[in-house]
Amino acid sequence: GAVPCCCLVSVGGAFGCWGAQLVSLLMPGVAMALLGTLLTWQLARHGGHEYRLVTMLLGLVTLSLTLFVLINTLLSRGVALPLSQDAALILACSAMLVAGYLTPVGVLLLCIQHHLMALRQQASRDQLTGLYNRRGLHQRMRTLLERAPLMVVLLDLDDFKLINDRFGHETGDKVLQAVANQLQRLPDTVAARIGGEEFVLLTHLDEAHCYRLCERLCDEIAQIALGEARVTASLGIDRIMASERLEDALERADQALYRAKRLGKNRVCGADRLAGVVSSL
Repeated sequence: GAVPCCCLVSVGGAFGCWGAQLVSLLMPGVAMALLGTLLTWQLARHGGHEYRLVTMLLGLVTLSLTLFVLINTLLSRGVALPLSQDAALILACSAMLVAGYLTPVGVLLLCIQHHLMALRQQASRDQLTGLYNRRGLHQRMRTLLERAPLMVVLLDLDDFKLINDRFGHETGDKVLQAVANQLQRLPDTVAARIGGEEFVLLTHLDEAHCYRLCERLCDEIAQIALGEARVTASLGIDRIMASERLEDALERADQALYRAKRLGKNRVCGADRLAGVVSSL
């Protein structure tokens, strides 16, 4: 009844050889298949319509590669297949060869796409503050107006030129960045810098909540301290409907902002069709 040791050694050696062969067959194919899957997913996620054909081709090659790696593995175990062993090996090698060419192409296209995305983001962002610029503001507004009406807030820093003249442009830049940090923390609000010391806010808050938000923002900006530099802000508010242009709403908000400046600055005013002066801070 006992199994001879030589038989156990023989069986163990055969299993070890088959295991090593299996690993040598599977590892390159699995690695290539995983890389192809990752590239296909990234191109489908970030690529535009111009990459659709390449994405489909890379996905097809990845699927074929996985299939032929499986076929090659089955052949190594002596499993009968509906095609000759030579044909299966040729197909597997061809898939590996095509995948070897397409993989660097996919990597290159993915790098190009990420570079283009970075360039598009730079084109729509203000370099100093990281907020949207005028172009980025218009792009976001198209989406935001799908849920019109939309409140538009025009914010201007009071006497900002005096800060630059007295403390220097470096301090002025720090003031702009500090204000931008305050704007970025506002909930449900898109912020943009459209001029030297001019900012725009877009929000779906109703008029009452928008006023309260602006009042709180005025108070927070007045608390910004950079050495001896002190800054306050005046804000003008208007409402924009889906059929209106942003420039028209900004013009009305600018008139409200001018009224806030004339009434003493550091306050919030609404356009004529809204509630007028809301707070005197």
